[in-house]
Amino acid sequence: MKTIQFGLIGLFLLFGGSSQAQELKYGAEIGVDISKPQFSDYSTSKGCYCGTWANSDYYAMPSANINGYIELKVNNLWGISSEPGFIVKDGYLSPTYPQKKSEKMYVYNNYIQIPVLLNFYIKDKLFFSIGPELAFFTNSVIHKQSNEIFGYPYGINTFEVSGLIGAGYSINDHIDLGLRYSHGLTDIIQSPPKIQYGNLYNQYLQLFVRYKK
Repeated sequence: MKTIQFGLIGLFLLFGGSSQAQELKYGAEIGVDISKPQFSDYSTSKGCYCGTWANSDYYAMPSANINGYIELKVNNLWGISSEPGFIVKDGYLSPTYPQKKSEKMYVYNNYIQIPVLLNFYIKDKLFFSIGPELAFFTNSVIHKQSNEIFGYPYGINTFEVSGLIGAGYSINDHIDLGLRYSHGLTDIIQSPPKIQYGNLYNQYLQLFVRYKK
């Protein structure tokens, strides 16, 4: 964690020292997400170790995030920001056996995330963002539709790297509204066990609102 913190400070100093920074902004944001883990090689013909949910792909679920926000806006054209916070990356499995269709398995994986983004501004109001998202797994909550709660059937890697891209609009000097998409670049499943569908990656679509000063 200290390495990441020093790296972020170094980036701010580097870009800040290379040109005159107009302003430093900070604030907080919340987001409403649609999340779905994605197998790299899903096929219903491959089978699965997971019993009732054999051959089941993940389906999308609503989720949420809450983040801090700090940005060094280098000039009117671009800036660099970091948005540390908490996010739930989730999805559900639907049983493939007709007699158990109601027994959905809901998966909630909780992460501390640190997106680090380059923001490109167009006419002050509109901006585009791109960059890596670092995430640290904290815990999982799993339950079936029958409200039975149990542990995850496999281990989750503690560290995840994703790519993030999005666009936003500054409604006024203090409020931003935006849409972004994140897709995992690293497998979230520990090995062993190794599932037959290949690697599993987190992905989500997010609508966020930000308050800044």
